[in-house]
Amino acid sequence: MAPAMKDFPDARFDAFRRTDMYGPAGRGAIPRREQLRLALAAATLVPLKAVAALTAVVFFYLVCR
Repeated sequence: MAPAMKDFPDARFDAFRRTDMYGPAGRGAIPRREQLRLALAAATLVPLKAVAALTAVVFFYLVCR
């Protein structure tokens, strides 16, 4: 578990403090709109990346053959 902010009272540890909307260690609640955006990105980008990877493998196979 990540230490609390009070565990690092010295200002030199400021770079290691999380201050974003997702809470400590990024485990806070994600808004519904953000969840929808992430799901849409996953549904569209994952297949595109898979097709691109497969295309690269086939291309390298044909070049090396």
